[in-house]
Amino acid sequence: MGIKKGKNHLLRKVLAILCIVITAGLLIYMGQSDSLSFVLGTKEKTHLRIGIVNQDEGEQLNSAQYNFGDDFTKLLAKDERKKASWKVMSRDQAESQYKDNSLEAIIYIPKDFSHNILQLSSFNPEKAKITYKVKDSVKKEQSLEMAQQVGDYVNSLNQKTIRLYFTSVINNLDDAKLQMNTIVGDESDIYDSLSTSIVQPADRSIKSIDSIPSIAESVQSSNRSFEQATSNFKTSTSDLLKRNAESLMGQTDPILKYKQVQSQVANHNAQVAGNSVKNQYDKDNKLYLDLYKNSISYLHLFGNTEAPTEPNEPDSYLLRLAKHIESYNDKINHSQEQIEQSQKELESIKNSLEGSRDQISQNYFNGVQVDTSSLGEDKDAILKAVSDGVDKDNVRQALAKQVVNTLSDSDELPGDYTNYVNSTIASISVNSGDYATLFNKLKEFGALTDDQIASYYAKLNLLASYASVKGATTGSMPGYTFITVANDSLPSTDAKTVTMEHVYPEMTSEGNGGNKYTATTIRVTNIQVQGAQGATVVPSVDSISEPTSLQLQIQLSPNYGLNTVAFELEIGSERIPLQYSFFYDNNKGNDALIKTDLSNIFEQLSRIDTAAATIKNLYGSPSSSYDIDIANPASNSVAKMYGNISPSSVADKLQPEDVDQYRQSGIELYVKLSAEINRLQKNTASLPQLTKEELPNDYFAAIVGELSDWHQQAVDDLNKQYEEWKKNSPELLEVSPTSSSDSLSNNRLYTTDDSSNGLLDIVTKLASSTRNTSDTIASNGNAIGSMDTQFNTLAEQAKRVQGEVKEVHQQTESLIKNQAKNIEDSTDFNKNFQGVLSNARSNGTDNQAVLNFLSNPVVTEKTSQSGVLSNTPIWVYLLVILLLTNIATGLTIREYAHRKKEKTVEKEEEEQFE
Repeated sequence: MGIKKGKNHLLRKVLAILCIVITAGLLIYMGQSDSLSFVLGTKEKTHLRIGIVNQDEGEQLNSAQYNFGDDFTKLLAKDERKKASWKVMSRDQAESQYKDNSLEAIIYIPKDFSHNILQLSSFNPEKAKITYKVKDSVKKEQSLEMAQQVGDYVNSLNQKTIRLYFTSVINNLDDAKLQMNTIVGDESDIYDSLSTSIVQPADRSIKSIDSIPSIAESVQSSNRSFEQATSNFKTSTSDLLKRNAESLMGQTDPILKYKQVQSQVANHNAQVAGNSVKNQYDKDNKLYLDLYKNSISYLHLFGNTEAPTEPNEPDSYLLRLAKHIESYNDKINHSQEQIEQSQKELESIKNSLEGSRDQISQNYFNGVQVDTSSLGEDKDAILKAVSDGVDKDNVRQALAKQVVNTLSDSDELPGDYTNYVNSTIASISVNSGDYATLFNKLKEFGALTDDQIASYYAKLNLLASYASVKGATTGSMPGYTFITVANDSLPSTDAKTVTMEHVYPEMTSEGNGGNKYTATTIRVTNIQVQGAQGATVVPSVDSISEPTSLQLQIQLSPNYGLNTVAFELEIGSERIPLQYSFFYDNNKGNDALIKTDLSNIFEQLSRIDTAAATIKNLYGSPSSSYDIDIANPASNSVAKMYGNISPSSVADKLQPEDVDQYRQSGIELYVKLSAEINRLQKNTASLPQLTKEELPNDYFAAIVGELSDWHQQAVDDLNKQYEEWKKNSPELLEVSPTSSSDSLSNNRLYTTDDSSNGLLDIVTKLASSTRNTSDTIASNGNAIGSMDTQFNTLAEQAKRVQGEVKEVHQQTESLIKNQAKNIEDSTDFNKNFQGVLSNARSNGTDNQAVLNFLSNPVVTEKTSQSGVLSNTPIWVYLLVILLLTNIATGLTIREYAHRKKEKTVEKEEEEQFE
């Protein structure tokens, strides 16, 4: 009994302690819960500051522009619940404010947001994503509220997107239904047309074709009868005419003998006279033919425009002239290309110098630019313009910036300066003796003056001193092409030899009608010189008697440039104009300088200027020259003063004379570069340029065309005259019979045997006509031949065509029947297809209800329960606490009553025991 009471007492204590612990835990949890804190008012609820970064670039669909990023941004920015402060801004602004705690959260809309949403035709579409981030310090309840609100607007955007997708699908289905109706209607029309236009006429044609074979056999039988009758008539008629012709020909011999005697006498007389006339005609004909051939040969040698086909055949003079002009045109074009390349290189150098001048303007004048393009190479004018355009305040500010940028807190120059100088002189030679040849050559071209050369020697000595003291690595002197290039030597006199192949002497006619070459003199006349001081032309021989080659010795006193020698070569009575050109170049050094070395030279000199100026500014005083002791810098130099000047007071501490000296140094560099830029601009503009009309091809085109036209006209006229002359022939005497002395011809001999002649002709013609008629009848009969084979073929083809037509008709009828079945199936399919989504804009009705249904087919209700404790209503917590409190109170009261009762019982037992 006592043990049981002890267990019950212990159990009641455990339950009481458990209730107290659960109650305390719930109170602690509710104290930490944001939702309960807000309900109880223990914490103040504030608006969450959220930045919206919209980077969406939009997208087009069906010729309409969409930007879902803007739509989503507007939904958030116009939030009426005001549970958060939404603000649209750029990404940089949002990140900056997020870092300085001006924003608690950022929502990102990417560039391809609209593009990913509108991937209707993609097989692998990518989902559009909206990302956001929230600071860790934001309360969990506020973060959930923001995520929930963004989700609501994303759902709204999804509904709009789904509506857009289904609009496209419904429109396509509606178009497909209309197209299917059209196709089925067209197939029905085609079937009706085939039935009416092909099947019915074919049925009528089949009936008519059945009678064609019998008609062909009937025609074949009639043709055989006709051929037999024609053959019998041909044989009898031909035999009769042959016998008559033989009888007539037997009477011609006596008549022919008399005619022959008379004709022999007249023909003999006519032959004697005709031979005399023909001999004279042949002599004249050969003479005129030789004259024509020689003229054509000389004209061909002068103006033939086609290349010779024979290996030893020379080009025509006109073709040689065209080749010389073309060759000269190529040289001019090549020179033009070289000039254009030089212009480009000069422009590149000028641009590089302009960049250096801009850098000097920035370093010395604080960015002030002075326009000197109109002052040319006048250094005094440029100096005045730059001095007037640059004031000391800008120079002071620029110098202060240079000091601030170059000085540090240490007493030594930073490594950047020495590295810059070392890297600059590492690629150049600092030995002044290496530049003697280069400077002398540039001085010869007028590119450098003595003062400039002396200045460069002083700079090189400074660089050599720096390299020796600092142990800096230096480069070697590069080789330049223009130094070793020599111009063409210009002799006082120069000899040129020109060879002419196949030179022909003149020809004379011999008595037997042949031609032979004759001795022909050769000389040179009308010598004209252009460009050269003078010239002589001497042929290798004075005369020729047969075709041979000829050499011309040209002796001229040339000048630099183009030297042209024109003269006329006289070969007998023929004059041949010739012209030869020779070119002597005195600008090879300049060309090599401009095309090959100029940019490298400018780069080399620029490195010398840059390195020397940097060293002078660092180790010398502002007023010092390039004669500086690198080991012991000037007391007021940058290297000596480095680390002793406060950057904040540099501008105030600069001495006027330092500013003036710095200003003067900048002006000198600016003036030097400006003059060089203007000189390059002037040289570039002064380079010669030829228009297309000034090139040899166009310049000589007119005169060459006129020569070619003259040559063609001469050839055409000569050929025309020759063709007219070829029509001439000797007028020979003819023998003719006559029976009258009236109207006698002057070139005929007449006989008195006209009667015999007439009788012989009549008999002969009659016999010949009879024989010809017989032969014609036999030939015609044979030509007719037999048509039996053709008619047999016709009958067979008629039967074959009948069978093929029937076969085609059967196949066509079968195809049309099959098409009718296909049309019936298509009609059934169309009716079934019309029922698919029949509410999609059918007959022009509005499909808004369908779109509303398809865009949101399932309605969902948003709940706020995400866990048992975090989302439980507050009254549940209070009820649980109350129940637990009541239970604990009841247990306590019960324990208290039970103990009191036990004490009473014990007291009664003690009293009874006593």
